Amino acid sequence: MTAHELDAAPPREDPSRRGSPLRAVALPRGRLARSLTLGLLLSGCFFLALGPRLAGLDTYGTSDEGFWIQRTLRFGAALAQRQHRRTYRTGHPGVTVMWVGLLGVGPQRLEPFIPIRYSPFLVLQRRPGYLEVLSAARQAIVVATAALTVLIIVLAWKLVGAGPAAVGGLLLLFDPYLVGMLRVLHVDALLTPLMTVSALAGLIYWRQGRRPAYLALSAVAGGLALLTKAPAAYLPIYLGMVGLLAARPWRTGWRGLLPTIVWGLIAAGVYGALWPALWVDPIGRLQQVAAFALSVGGNPHRWPNYFMGQAMLGDPGPFYYPVALAYRLSPIVLFGLLALLLVRRRQGPFVPSLLLLAYVVPFIALMTLAPKKFDRYMLPVIPILVLLAGVGLWTLSRKLATIPRAVALVVPIGMQITLLWQSYPYPIAFYNPLLGGAAGAERAIIVGWGEGLEQTAGYLDQLPGAERLAVSTNYHHVLRPLFRGATAPIREPTRLDYFVVYVNMAQRGLIPPAVEQAMSEGPPEFTAIVNEVEYAWVYRVSGIVQQRPEVPPDADEEQG
Repeated sequence: MTAHELDAAPPREDPSRRGSPLRAVALPRGRLARSLTLGLLLSGCFFLALGPRLAGLDTYGTSDEGFWIQRTLRFGAALAQRQHRRTYRTGHPGVTVMWVGLLGVGPQRLEPFIPIRYSPFLVLQRRPGYLEVLSAARQAIVVATAALTVLIIVLAWKLVGAGPAAVGGLLLLFDPYLVGMLRVLHVDALLTPLMTVSALAGLIYWRQGRRPAYLALSAVAGGLALLTKAPAAYLPIYLGMVGLLAARPWRTGWRGLLPTIVWGLIAAGVYGALWPALWVDPIGRLQQVAAFALSVGGNPHRWPNYFMGQAMLGDPGPFYYPVALAYRLSPIVLFGLLALLLVRRRQGPFVPSLLLLAYVVPFIALMTLAPKKFDRYMLPVIPILVLLAGVGLWTLSRKLATIPRAVALVVPIGMQITLLWQSYPYPIAFYNPLLGGAAGAERAIIVGWGEGLEQTAGYLDQLPGAERLAVSTNYHHVLRPLFRGATAPIREPTRLDYFVVYVNMAQRGLIPPAVEQAMSEGPPEFTAIVNEVEYAWVYRVSGIVQQRPEVPPDADEEQG
């Protein structure tokens, strides 16, 4: 790809629409009619995005959501008391998650939690109304990510054409893993669509007419992404290179870089305006964010990782993310990507597809350099890969006659919907069925993020004297608000009645010796099943349980 290709004006007729059935459903003439039709299409997409994300939203909880509702409530308390310095809760920085979560919670639900904003996490999770505020914050995340998903489809329509965007957009709306992850109260849920919107809008600006609205949209989304999580720092690198190739300052002069500078200024303005902690001590807080990114991202996880059947304390290596993506992408998306590689070089929206691939590959390479690796760290590239799969399926179908072509497009979308349907109520636990599904993933990468523990809580609550029982597990903070009895980490030898072995505890080799003995003596009293795979086992231990010396201490309370 040359710089001239990057900056070329778009063709008069979108090649992806030539011979397309979509030509027959063009927007009607007249501004009002077009506006109404467009509004109906966007509303339809929004509700298609909203429905699957709301279905069974509160069925289970994930490990990190407890920390994020805690941060959200403390963020709100700091705002209510105008203690702007205390709106720094963590170096992620996760500010967008706290703002969106707080909008969902609202001032009335927030007020009872203000007096205990600096109490231990144990007190917060046991307080009446805790699950209600968590649910409200999740719902706000769902609305935000559904709206951003619709915006992604609109931008893809502009960038790659109506046909590829329609196919890719439908695959995006019903992607099981994205549906599961983009409804969680967590930084990755917002980071993913924000980075995607910023990248797509930036490409449209530099490729198609330099309309200021697209530059502004890209910069605002980029600033919000930077306020969410450190990997968003990839955006100024990627879009900076796109702007540099489009401007060709070595030929046309350095004034061509002005849009790139404007992008940075807008993003910085959004970053500073929405984080009150920066109003008080901008240099100090930015130093904390940088130190956090280097400390957390630059070191392995404090608990062991797991890859291809082996638990390990260090970096799982360069093949981790390709394997993780193979398990997390649906077979339909993988087939579409394969089709994209097989089509003739200049067929379809070639240059935009190449630019999107240029977004994906360096991001994966940069994330591979960091020793801390989880499958969810690849979320920011998955929407782009799904859209590229739509381009591949659309381009491949152009070789067919009209009726077979329609079938060739409807069948993959129907299969994607079927995969989503089959993944409920745990779309977050979707893994590629061609690779063995969750059972196959369990032998390759870390699985489980707390889903299934709601089943164990239901079992434990039915036991006689449940309110007097003492139970522990590595995700005890997920179990705590659901269970009437006592739950606690094992920081020292502790007397317990039951221990819940979670699937990734077994993968990582973190099971206490006393629990291993109980496991050897007989089957569990209860087993939680997630997508036809055993995820949690309840064992009676009755006595003192001591954790292995190599297991790191569990930070139950949010730090910062």
